[in-house]
Amino acid sequence: SLELPVYFFAGENDLTCCYAVQRDYFDRLSASEKGFYTFAGCAHSPLFESPAQALRILREDVLTGRFSLADGAEPEGAGA
Repeated sequence: SLELPVYFFAGENDLTCCYAVQRDYFDRLSASEKGFYTFAGCAHSPLFESPAQALRILREDVLTGRFSLADGAEPEGAGA
């Protein structure tokens, strides 16, 4: 079990590290907090293939310790 936040950036077309394997590993990983971010149309280098999306995640989630942009995250203010 990891006692630190974990952020997965996964290209859905990644042939180097299969997207399904990444997702399965993420689902099995025990961490205090974790977020999975799918990059549509990207392969193994989503930071370079979709820099605007990656920068937004880094600024809005990683640097603030949140997971609001992660796959399946509840929109801000939802449930309030």
